[in-house]
Amino acid sequence: MAKFVPLRLIGVGTPEIESAASFMFRLASVHGINVARMNDVLLAHLLSDRNFSLINPIRTGGKSGLSTYCRPVASSAQFRLAVKQYIGEDNIDKACVLPICIEMPAESWSLIDGPIRWCPQCLSEDIAGGGVPYLRLIWQFSLAKVCLRHWVKLERACPCCGFE
Repeated sequence: MAKFVPLRLIGVGTPEIESAASFMFRLASVHGINVARMNDVLLAHLLSDRNFSLINPIRTGGKSGLSTYCRPVASSAQFRLAVKQYIGEDNIDKACVLPICIEMPAESWSLIDGPIRWCPQCLSEDIAGGGVPYLRLIWQFSLAKVCLRHWVKLERACPCCGFE
């Protein structure tokens, strides 16, 4: 079985906890592969476990994209299980909305919807402070339109290519 680089969530225990999507992006990056390939590798390890049954795997293209890792869906549960089992990050459940949604009606599970969003000022501060830039879970809530620290509109489009 392959060895995985241990990686820890940023901001655990704070309102600025890293989102599962950001964690997956960083995880793929430290392993030198893209997110889709990292997803496939983690899924392959889960499938090698005889006690595991496949539930609609995450697809990283199209509208679901990276934000799927944050949503309360079966495929994101697979991702969190793989992260706990193979990466050793037991806090991964805190990086998605599942704990919140368990107490809510299924109709409200669209709390996290649409493209990944970020605050350009927060990411600049992360870099300037010598830290790792990361996406906060709070930015992924569909009702979040501005950064609560800087009160600037959250960005959605890639600054290089304009892709959302």
